[in-house]
Amino acid sequence: MKNKKILIVSHQFLPFVSPRTTRWSLLIDELTKKGNEVTVLTGTAPEELKKKYEVLYFGNKQFSSNINKVRKDSQNSSNNYLKKIIYSILKTIYRFLFKTFSWPDYAMFWAFTIFKNRKRIENKFDIIISVSLPFTSHLCAYILQKRISADWYMDIGDPFSLKINSPENNKIIYSYLNKYYEKKFYQNAKKIIFTHSEVAELHQDKFNIDRRKIVIGYPIALLNEKRIKNSLTFNYEDSPLKILRRIKPDVIISCLRGDADDQFVAHDMIIDFASKHEAKLIFLSSANVFDGFWHYPSYEHDKTYSESTYGLLKIKIENKVMRMPPFSWAIARLPMVFGINTPRIMELKKAIEEQTPYEIFPNTVINLTTDYFVTQQLHYIINRNLWGIFHLGSSDLIHHDEFIFQLVDGLHLKTKPIYKHVYASNHDRYIVALPRDNSLPEHLHFCCDDVLQNTLQKSMK
Repeated sequence: MKNKKILIVSHQFLPFVSPRTTRWSLLIDELTKKGNEVTVLTGTAPEELKKKYEVLYFGNKQFSSNINKVRKDSQNSSNNYLKKIIYSILKTIYRFLFKTFSWPDYAMFWAFTIFKNRKRIENKFDIIISVSLPFTSHLCAYILQKRISADWYMDIGDPFSLKINSPENNKIIYSYLNKYYEKKFYQNAKKIIFTHSEVAELHQDKFNIDRRKIVIGYPIALLNEKRIKNSLTFNYEDSPLKILRRIKPDVIISCLRGDADDQFVAHDMIIDFASKHEAKLIFLSSANVFDGFWHYPSYEHDKTYSESTYGLLKIKIENKVMRMPPFSWAIARLPMVFGINTPRIMELKKAIEEQTPYEIFPNTVINLTTDYFVTQQLHYIINRNLWGIFHLGSSDLIHHDEFIFQLVDGLHLKTKPIYKHVYASNHDRYIVALPRDNSLPEHLHFCCDDVLQNTLQKSMK
Protein backbone atom coordinates (compact mmCIF):
# COMPACT_ATOMS: atom_id res chain seq x y z
CA MET A 1 0.00 0.00 0.00
CA LYS A 2 2.98 2.31 -0.42
CA ASN A 3 3.00 5.35 -2.66
CA LYS A 4 -0.69 6.02 -2.13
CA LYS A 5 -2.20 9.47 -2.35
CA ILE A 6 -4.08 10.05 0.89
CA LEU A 7 -6.45 12.88 1.85
CA ILE A 8 -6.91 13.41 5.62
CA VAL A 9 -10.17 15.25 6.37
CA SER A 10 -9.92 16.75 9.84
CA HIS A 11 -11.63 19.95 10.92
CA GLN A 12 -8.90 20.48 13.52
CA PHE A 13 -5.22 20.17 12.78
CA LEU A 14 -1.97 21.72 13.93
CA PRO A 15 -1.30 24.28 15.37
CA PHE A 16 -4.57 23.51 17.19
CA VAL A 17 -3.68 21.22 20.13
CA SER A 18 -5.89 18.20 20.90
CA PRO A 19 -5.44 14.42 21.24
CA ARG A 20 -6.55 13.97 17.62
CA THR A 21 -4.21 16.57 16.15
CA THR A 22 -1.25 15.17 18.08
CA ARG A 23 -2.10 11.61 17.05
CA TRP A 24 -2.68 12.41 13.41
CA SER A 25 0.39 14.60 12.99
CA LEU A 26 2.44 11.58 14.11
CA LEU A 27 0.52 9.21 11.86
CA ILE A 28 0.96 11.53 8.89
CA ASP A 29 4.69 11.74 9.57
CA GLU A 30 4.88 7.94 9.58
CA LEU A 31 2.77 7.58 6.43
CA THR A 32 4.98 10.09 4.64
CA LYS A 33 8.14 8.26 5.69
CA LYS A 34 6.70 5.10 4.10
CA GLY A 35 6.43 6.81 0.72
CA ASN A 36 2.81 7.94 0.72
CA GLU A 37 1.71 11.39 -0.44
CA VAL A 38 -0.46 12.89 2.30
CA THR A 39 -2.62 15.99 2.04
CA VAL A 40 -4.53 17.44 5.01
CA LEU A 41 -7.90 19.13 4.43
CA THR A 42 -8.62 21.26 7.49
CA GLY A 43 -10.43 24.27 8.88
CA THR A 44 -7.42 25.27 11.00
CA ALA A 45 -5.28 28.07 9.57
CA PRO A 46 -2.05 26.34 8.39
CA GLU A 47 0.51 29.13 7.78
CA GLU A 48 3.25 27.69 9.95
CA LEU A 49 2.73 24.14 8.62
CA LYS A 50 3.18 24.58 4.90
CA LYS A 51 6.83 23.59 4.95
CA LYS A 52 6.18 20.28 6.68
CA TYR A 53 2.68 19.30 5.53
CA GLU A 54 0.67 19.57 2.34
CA VAL A 55 -2.35 21.44 3.66
CA LEU A 56 -5.63 22.48 2.03
CA TYR A 57 -7.30 25.12 4.18
CA PHE A 58 -10.97 25.96 3.69
CA GLY A 59 -12.49 28.18 6.32
CA ASN A 60 -13.28 31.65 7.53
CA LYS A 61 -10.27 32.97 9.46
CA GLN A 62 -12.10 36.00 10.81
CA PHE A 63 -15.07 33.97 12.03
CA SER A 64 -12.80 31.37 13.67
CA SER A 65 -10.71 34.11 15.25
CA ASN A 66 -13.77 35.77 16.79
CA ILE A 67 -15.12 32.46 18.14
CA ASN A 68 -11.75 31.52 19.64
CA LYS A 69 -11.47 34.96 21.22
CA VAL A 70 -14.85 34.52 22.89
CA ARG A 71 -13.94 31.03 24.10
CA LYS A 72 -10.48 32.06 25.32
CA ASP A 73 -11.25 35.42 26.90
CA SER A 74 -14.16 33.95 28.87
CA GLN A 75 -11.67 31.99 30.95
CA ASN A 76 -8.47 34.04 30.86
CA SER A 77 -6.58 34.95 33.96
CA SER A 78 -6.81 38.69 33.59
CA ASN A 79 -8.08 40.83 36.44
CA ASN A 80 -10.58 42.57 34.16
CA TYR A 81 -13.64 40.84 35.60
CA LEU A 82 -16.13 42.96 33.63
CA LYS A 83 -14.52 41.87 30.37
CA LYS A 84 -14.50 38.29 31.62
CA ILE A 85 -18.22 38.44 32.44
CA ILE A 86 -19.07 39.93 29.02
CA TYR A 87 -17.16 37.21 27.22
CA SER A 88 -18.72 34.56 29.44
CA ILE A 89 -22.17 35.81 28.43
CA LEU A 90 -21.18 35.76 24.75
CA LYS A 91 -19.81 32.27 25.20
CA THR A 92 -23.10 31.15 26.80
CA ILE A 93 -25.08 32.59 23.88
CA TYR A 94 -22.71 30.93 21.41
CA ARG A 95 -23.08 27.56 23.14
CA PHE A 96 -26.89 27.88 23.35
CA LEU A 97 -27.30 28.67 19.66
CA PHE A 98 -24.95 25.97 18.48
CA LYS A 99 -26.18 23.33 20.90
CA THR A 100 -29.79 24.07 19.97
CA PHE A 101 -29.68 24.49 16.21
CA SER A 102 -26.37 23.29 14.74
CA TRP A 103 -26.13 19.99 12.85
CA PRO A 104 -24.24 17.77 12.96
CA ASP A 105 -22.22 19.86 15.44
CA TYR A 106 -20.45 23.17 16.02
CA ALA A 107 -18.42 22.77 12.79
CA MET A 108 -21.50 22.80 10.54
CA PHE A 109 -20.33 25.91 8.62
CA TRP A 110 -17.17 24.07 7.63
CA ALA A 111 -19.33 21.49 5.83
CA PHE A 112 -20.97 24.31 3.83
CA THR A 113 -17.50 25.60 2.93
CA ILE A 114 -16.35 22.16 1.76
CA PHE A 115 -19.51 21.67 -0.30
CA LYS A 116 -19.05 25.08 -1.90
CA ASN A 117 -15.39 24.44 -2.76
CA ARG A 118 -15.55 20.69 -3.49
CA LYS A 119 -14.73 21.19 -7.20
CA ARG A 120 -11.45 22.86 -6.24
CA ILE A 121 -10.22 19.59 -4.69
CA GLU A 122 -8.49 17.48 -7.31
CA ASN A 123 -9.74 13.98 -8.04
CA LYS A 124 -6.33 12.44 -7.47
CA PHE A 125 -6.60 10.59 -4.16
CA ASP A 126 -6.62 6.84 -3.54
CA ILE A 127 -7.77 7.04 0.07
CA ILE A 128 -9.86 9.49 2.11
CA ILE A 129 -9.51 9.29 5.91
CA SER A 130 -11.98 11.37 7.94
CA VAL A 131 -11.24 12.10 11.60
CA SER A 132 -13.72 12.85 14.37
CA LEU A 133 -14.46 14.71 16.56
CA PRO A 134 -16.14 16.77 15.19
CA PHE A 135 -18.50 14.48 13.27
CA THR A 136 -18.69 17.15 10.56
CA SER A 137 -15.38 15.79 9.24
CA HIS A 138 -17.20 12.58 8.23
CA LEU A 139 -19.96 14.61 6.58
CA CYS A 140 -17.31 16.45 4.54
CA ALA A 141 -15.67 13.17 3.52
CA TYR A 142 -19.07 11.86 2.43
CA ILE A 143 -19.56 14.98 0.29
CA LEU A 144 -16.12 14.58 -1.28
CA GLN A 145 -16.46 10.85 -1.87
CA LYS A 146 -19.38 11.59 -4.15
CA ARG A 147 -16.90 13.35 -6.42
CA ILE A 148 -13.59 11.61 -5.66
CA SER A 149 -13.41 7.91 -6.50
CA ALA A 150 -11.38 6.92 -3.44
CA ASP A 151 -11.70 4.38 -0.61
CA TRP A 152 -13.12 6.02 2.50
CA TYR A 153 -11.83 5.20 6.01
CA MET A 154 -13.64 6.63 9.04
CA ASP A 155 -11.57 7.21 12.18
CA ILE A 156 -14.03 7.37 15.10
CA GLY A 157 -12.63 9.30 18.07
CA ASP A 158 -15.83 9.60 20.16
CA PRO A 159 -19.41 8.40 19.67
CA PHE A 160 -21.85 10.65 17.83
CA SER A 161 -25.52 9.68 17.96
CA LEU A 162 -24.82 7.22 20.81
CA LYS A 163 -23.12 9.83 22.95
CA ILE A 164 -25.02 10.20 26.23
CA ASN A 165 -23.07 12.87 28.09
CA SER A 166 -22.58 16.22 26.35
CA PRO A 167 -24.25 15.28 23.02
CA GLU A 168 -22.90 17.04 19.95
CA ASN A 169 -26.27 18.56 19.05
CA ASN A 170 -29.89 18.82 20.13
CA LYS A 171 -31.06 15.21 20.36
CA ILE A 172 -34.70 16.22 20.68
CA ILE A 173 -34.58 17.82 17.24
CA TYR A 174 -31.95 15.73 15.47
CA SER A 175 -32.16 12.24 16.98
CA TYR A 176 -33.50 10.61 13.79
CA LEU A 177 -31.18 12.61 11.53
CA ASN A 178 -28.12 11.67 13.62
CA LYS A 179 -28.80 7.94 13.46
CA TYR A 180 -29.86 7.97 9.79
CA TYR A 181 -26.70 9.63 8.51
CA GLU A 182 -24.34 7.84 10.86
CA LYS A 183 -25.69 4.50 9.58
CA LYS A 184 -25.49 5.77 5.99
CA PHE A 185 -21.84 6.75 6.45
CA TYR A 186 -20.94 3.36 7.93
CA GLN A 187 -22.54 1.70 4.92
CA ASN A 188 -20.51 3.83 2.49
CA ALA A 189 -17.15 3.64 4.24
CA LYS A 190 -14.73 0.87 3.37
CA LYS A 191 -13.25 0.71 6.87
CA ILE A 192 -14.32 2.09 10.25
CA ILE A 193 -11.57 2.47 12.81
CA PHE A 194 -12.37 2.42 16.51
CA THR A 195 -9.86 2.88 19.31
CA HIS A 196 -11.61 0.48 21.69
CA SER A 197 -13.23 -2.93 21.16
CA GLU A 198 -16.20 -2.22 23.48
CA VAL A 199 -17.10 0.91 21.51
CA ALA A 200 -16.76 -1.02 18.25
CA GLU A 201 -19.10 -3.76 19.48
CA LEU A 202 -21.69 -1.21 20.59
CA HIS A 203 -21.68 0.52 17.20
CA GLN A 204 -21.70 -2.76 15.32
CA ASP A 205 -24.79 -3.83 17.23
CA LYS A 206 -26.67 -0.52 16.93
CA PHE A 207 -25.92 0.11 13.25
CA ASN A 208 -25.51 -3.43 11.97
CA ILE A 209 -22.02 -2.70 10.64
CA ASP A 210 -20.33 -5.39 8.58
CA ARG A 211 -17.72 -6.83 10.98
CA ARG A 212 -15.23 -7.06 8.12
CA LYS A 213 -15.19 -3.25 8.02
CA ILE A 214 -14.28 -2.79 11.68
CA VAL A 215 -10.67 -2.20 12.68
CA ILE A 216 -9.39 -1.68 16.22
CA GLY A 217 -6.30 0.46 16.49
CA TYR A 218 -4.35 2.95 14.48
CA PRO A 219 -5.44 3.51 10.89
CA ILE A 220 -1.85 3.06 9.82
CA ALA A 221 -2.40 -0.65 10.30
CA LEU A 222 -4.77 -0.53 7.33
CA LEU A 223 -1.87 0.48 5.15
CA ASN A 224 0.10 -2.63 6.05
CA GLU A 225 2.61 -0.59 7.99
CA LYS A 226 3.87 -0.93 11.54
CA ARG A 227 1.86 0.80 14.17
CA ILE A 228 3.32 3.70 16.03
CA LYS A 229 4.26 2.32 19.41
CA ASN A 230 4.51 5.58 21.31
CA SER A 231 2.92 8.90 20.47
CA LEU A 232 5.03 10.99 22.83
CA THR A 233 7.66 9.93 25.33
CA PHE A 234 8.58 12.04 28.33
CA ASN A 235 10.94 11.65 31.24
CA TYR A 236 8.60 12.48 34.10
CA GLU A 237 11.54 12.89 36.48
CA ASP A 238 12.42 16.05 34.60
CA SER A 239 10.80 19.38 35.29
CA PRO A 240 7.08 19.38 34.40
CA LEU A 241 7.74 22.62 32.50
CA LYS A 242 9.46 20.63 29.75
CA ILE A 243 6.27 18.65 29.22
CA LEU A 244 3.96 21.67 29.48
CA ARG A 245 6.01 23.77 27.07
CA ARG A 246 5.98 20.98 24.51
CA ILE A 247 2.27 20.17 24.72
CA LYS A 248 0.97 23.72 25.43
CA PRO A 249 -2.28 22.44 27.00
CA ASP A 250 -5.49 24.39 27.44
CA VAL A 251 -6.40 22.22 30.45
CA ILE A 252 -4.01 20.63 32.96
CA ILE A 253 -5.23 17.80 35.20
CA SER A 254 -2.79 17.25 38.04
CA CYS A 255 -2.83 13.85 39.71
CA LEU A 256 0.84 13.62 40.60
CA ARG A 257 2.17 11.21 43.21
CA GLY A 258 5.51 11.17 44.94
CA ASP A 259 7.69 13.01 47.43
CA ALA A 260 5.87 15.87 49.16
CA ASP A 261 8.63 18.46 48.65
CA ASP A 262 8.89 17.55 44.97
CA GLN A 263 5.12 17.92 44.58
CA PHE A 264 5.20 21.41 46.13
CA VAL A 265 7.88 22.53 43.68
CA ALA A 266 6.12 20.85 40.73
CA HIS A 267 2.79 22.52 41.50
CA ASP A 268 4.44 25.93 41.85
CA MET A 269 5.73 25.43 38.28
CA ILE A 270 2.36 24.15 37.02
CA ILE A 271 0.43 27.03 38.57
CA ASP A 272 2.89 29.58 37.17
CA PHE A 273 2.64 28.03 33.69
CA ALA A 274 -1.18 27.87 33.82
CA SER A 275 -1.41 31.54 34.85
CA LYS A 276 0.96 32.77 32.14
CA HIS A 277 -0.52 30.67 29.32
CA GLU A 278 -4.21 31.00 30.26
CA ALA A 279 -4.54 27.27 30.90
CA LYS A 280 -7.04 25.86 33.35
CA LEU A 281 -5.73 23.71 36.21
CA ILE A 282 -7.79 20.86 37.66
CA PHE A 283 -6.19 19.44 40.80
CA LEU A 284 -7.24 15.96 41.93
CA SER A 285 -7.36 16.11 45.71
CA SER A 286 -8.70 13.64 48.28
CA ALA A 287 -11.35 13.13 50.93
CA ASN A 288 -8.37 12.81 53.30
CA VAL A 289 -8.30 16.60 53.61
CA PHE A 290 -11.12 15.95 56.12
CA ASP A 291 -9.70 12.89 57.87
CA GLY A 292 -9.28 14.86 61.11
CA PHE A 293 -13.07 15.17 61.40
CA TRP A 294 -13.99 11.72 62.63
CA HIS A 295 -17.68 12.02 63.45
CA TYR A 296 -19.44 13.40 60.37
CA PRO A 297 -19.18 13.73 56.55
CA SER A 298 -17.80 16.87 54.90
CA TYR A 299 -18.99 19.05 52.02
CA GLU A 300 -17.29 21.29 49.44
CA HIS A 301 -16.92 24.47 51.49
CA ASP A 302 -16.33 22.89 54.90
CA LYS A 303 -13.07 23.69 56.66
CA THR A 304 -10.30 21.19 55.89
CA TYR A 305 -8.45 19.43 58.70
CA SER A 306 -6.21 16.38 58.43
CA GLU A 307 -4.23 14.23 60.81
CA SER A 308 -2.41 12.32 58.05
CA THR A 309 0.70 13.25 56.06
CA TYR A 310 -1.18 12.56 52.83
CA GLY A 311 -4.12 14.75 53.81
CA LEU A 312 -1.86 17.63 54.90
CA LEU A 313 -0.04 17.44 51.54
CA LYS A 314 -3.32 17.77 49.65
CA ILE A 315 -4.45 20.70 51.82
CA LYS A 316 -1.22 22.63 51.17
CA ILE A 317 -1.49 22.15 47.40
CA GLU A 318 -5.20 23.05 47.48
CA ASN A 319 -4.31 26.35 49.17
CA LYS A 320 -1.84 27.08 46.36
CA VAL A 321 -4.47 26.33 43.71
CA MET A 322 -7.20 28.42 45.37
CA ARG A 323 -4.98 31.50 45.19
CA MET A 324 -5.24 31.37 41.39
CA PRO A 325 -7.69 33.81 39.70
CA PRO A 326 -11.37 32.82 39.49
CA PHE A 327 -12.43 30.61 36.58
CA SER A 328 -8.85 29.36 36.10
CA TRP A 329 -8.94 26.37 38.49
CA ALA A 330 -10.97 23.51 39.86
CA ILE A 331 -10.33 21.15 42.78
CA ALA A 332 -11.80 17.65 42.47
CA ARG A 333 -11.75 15.80 45.79
CA LEU A 334 -11.90 12.05 45.37
CA PRO A 335 -12.93 9.35 47.84
CA MET A 336 -11.58 5.80 47.56
CA VAL A 337 -11.24 4.99 43.85
CA PHE A 338 -11.93 1.51 42.51
CA GLY A 339 -11.86 0.06 39.00
CA ILE A 340 -10.34 -2.90 37.21
CA ASN A 341 -6.66 -1.89 37.35
CA THR A 342 -6.71 0.73 40.08
CA PRO A 343 -4.09 0.48 42.86
CA ARG A 344 -6.63 -0.79 45.43
CA ILE A 345 -7.82 -3.61 43.18
CA MET A 346 -4.23 -4.55 42.30
CA GLU A 347 -3.31 -4.60 46.01
CA LEU A 348 -6.28 -6.88 46.70
CA LYS A 349 -5.31 -9.25 43.87
CA LYS A 350 -1.71 -9.34 45.04
CA ALA A 351 -2.74 -10.10 48.63
CA ILE A 352 -4.94 -12.98 47.44
CA GLU A 353 -2.23 -14.35 45.16
CA GLU A 354 0.44 -14.23 47.85
CA GLN A 355 -2.02 -15.05 50.67
CA THR A 356 -0.86 -12.11 52.72
CA PRO A 357 -3.23 -10.23 55.07
CA TYR A 358 -5.39 -7.56 53.39
CA GLU A 359 -6.37 -4.67 55.65
CA ILE A 360 -10.04 -3.81 56.08
CA PHE A 361 -11.45 -1.08 58.35
CA PRO A 362 -14.74 -2.08 60.02
CA ASN A 363 -15.23 1.27 61.77
CA THR A 364 -14.36 3.49 58.78
CA VAL A 365 -17.29 4.99 56.87
CA ILE A 366 -16.51 6.07 53.29
CA ASN A 367 -18.02 7.03 49.98
CA LEU A 368 -16.64 5.65 46.73
CA THR A 369 -16.05 6.11 43.03
CA THR A 370 -14.44 4.36 40.05
CA ASP A 371 -12.02 5.58 37.40
CA TYR A 372 -14.94 5.46 34.92
CA PHE A 373 -17.18 7.80 36.96
CA VAL A 374 -14.30 10.20 37.63
CA THR A 375 -13.51 10.57 33.92
CA GLN A 376 -17.18 11.19 33.11
CA GLN A 377 -17.40 13.92 35.74
CA LEU A 378 -14.12 15.56 34.73
CA HIS A 379 -15.28 15.52 31.11
CA TYR A 380 -18.38 17.49 32.15
CA ILE A 381 -16.39 19.99 34.25
CA ILE A 382 -14.02 20.67 31.35
CA ASN A 383 -16.74 20.95 28.70
CA ARG A 384 -18.83 23.31 30.84
CA ASN A 385 -15.79 25.30 31.95
CA LEU A 386 -16.80 24.92 35.60
CA TRP A 387 -14.58 26.11 38.42
CA GLY A 388 -14.39 25.81 42.20
CA ILE A 389 -14.39 22.78 44.51
CA PHE A 390 -16.13 19.53 43.54
CA HIS A 391 -16.69 16.32 45.51
CA LEU A 392 -16.71 13.49 42.97
CA GLY A 393 -17.91 10.61 45.07
CA SER A 394 -21.03 8.53 45.61
CA SER A 395 -24.04 10.18 47.18
CA ASP A 396 -24.35 7.47 49.86
CA LEU A 397 -21.99 5.89 52.39
CA ILE A 398 -20.77 2.42 53.30
CA HIS A 399 -18.39 0.80 55.78
CA HIS A 400 -15.05 -0.11 54.21
CA ASP A 401 -15.18 -3.77 55.22
CA GLU A 402 -18.76 -4.16 53.95
CA PHE A 403 -17.81 -2.94 50.48
CA ILE A 404 -14.74 -5.19 50.30
CA PHE A 405 -16.84 -8.22 51.31
CA GLN A 406 -19.39 -7.41 48.56
CA LEU A 407 -16.59 -6.90 46.02
CA VAL A 408 -14.88 -10.20 46.84
CA ASP A 409 -18.21 -12.09 46.74
CA GLY A 410 -19.02 -10.58 43.36
CA LEU A 411 -15.66 -11.60 41.88
CA HIS A 412 -16.39 -15.29 42.63
CA LEU A 413 -12.76 -15.97 43.50
CA LYS A 414 -11.56 -19.53 44.05
CA THR A 415 -9.15 -18.30 46.71
CA LYS A 416 -10.47 -15.91 49.35
CA PRO A 417 -8.36 -13.17 50.92
CA ILE A 418 -6.97 -13.30 54.43
CA TYR A 419 -8.41 -10.26 56.19
CA LYS A 420 -6.67 -8.11 58.78
CA HIS A 421 -9.25 -6.10 60.73
CA VAL A 422 -7.92 -2.64 61.64
CA TYR A 423 -9.86 -0.64 64.25
CA ALA A 424 -8.88 3.03 64.34
CA SER A 425 -11.33 3.66 67.21
CA ASN A 426 -14.26 2.18 69.05
CA HIS A 427 -16.65 4.39 67.09
CA ASP A 428 -17.35 4.97 63.42
CA ARG A 429 -14.80 7.20 61.70
CA TYR A 430 -15.90 9.20 58.64
CA ILE A 431 -13.53 9.86 55.72
CA VAL A 432 -16.21 11.21 53.44
CA ALA A 433 -16.46 14.03 50.89
CA LEU A 434 -20.11 14.40 49.83
CA PRO A 435 -21.30 16.63 46.97
CA ARG A 436 -23.80 19.37 47.79
CA ASP A 437 -22.87 22.97 46.93
CA ASN A 438 -21.32 22.22 43.52
CA SER A 439 -23.43 19.23 42.67
CA LEU A 440 -23.18 17.98 39.09
CA PRO A 441 -26.27 17.04 36.99
CA GLU A 442 -28.33 14.03 38.01
CA HIS A 443 -27.01 11.80 35.21
CA LEU A 444 -23.56 12.08 36.81
CA HIS A 445 -24.80 11.00 40.25
CA PHE A 446 -24.18 7.45 41.44
CA CYS A 447 -24.30 5.31 44.58
CA CYS A 448 -22.02 2.72 46.21
CA ASP A 449 -23.82 -0.12 44.45
CA ASP A 450 -23.11 1.55 41.09
CA VAL A 451 -19.42 1.60 42.02
CA LEU A 452 -19.58 -2.09 42.91
CA GLN A 453 -21.36 -3.09 39.69
CA ASN A 454 -19.07 -0.97 37.49
CA THR A 455 -15.96 -2.53 39.07
CA LEU A 456 -17.35 -6.06 38.78
CA GLN A 457 -18.45 -5.64 35.15
CA LYS A 458 -15.03 -4.43 34.04
CA SER A 459 -13.26 -7.11 36.09
CA MET A 460 -15.37 -9.86 34.50
CA LYS A 461 -14.60 -8.55 31.01
